[in-house]
Amino acid sequence: MLFWVAVIGGVAVSYVALKKGFFPIWAVFFNTLISVYLGVMLLPVIAAVIPNSGTAAYFYSCSLCMLAVAVIAFVFLQVIASNYFSGGFAVSFPVIFNNIAAATLGFITGYVATCFVLLVVSIMPVTAHRYVRGTLDADHLAPAVKAPVTATCNFIARASMQIYPNVAKGIIKDFAQQRRNFLDGAKKPKSPPEEY
Repeated sequence: MLFWVAVIGGVAVSYVALKKGFFPIWAVFFNTLISVYLGVMLLPVIAAVIPNSGTAAYFYSCSLCMLAVAVIAFVFLQVIASNYFSGGFAVSFPVIFNNIAAATLGFITGYVATCFVLLVVSIMPVTAHRYVRGTLDADHLAPAVKAPVTATCNFIARASMQIYPNVAKGIIKDFAQQRRNFLDGAKKPKSPPEEY
């Protein structure tokens, strides 16, 4: 089901991209990839700064900070790109190329962005609720949703010539394990206090 949610997100952005054209959507595509990369790769740094690790507030804070980092990075990069790179001149391409390339980049952009948002939501403890469990929680998150996020991070890591290109999968897996440990600890009945 989440795969189809991501596909719908990709189709929606693809439709908008057809109206914008290839050149502006290329900037949006690049900025989205960088933003997703920063959101995922800064998760360990964010988690180290947030107090009260192992509480529900900790996981909500980490997921919201992860989303905030990505949104702030995207807005910052988009303002720079629109003011300095694509705002000053218009580039025209053949109509066929413009439509196909814009729709393709728009779909990939929407798909990756939707998968990232689904990943952020899956980290939250509310997804362990019985109505949502098995669909949106991090333990059962479909590979079709995790794979684009890790592939995006790996692509940006290779493009920026980093020596550790496969770290994103480990970051997501470790944080999902921390969340699982927290939820398992919350489900255990508390033992009564010992009497002296």
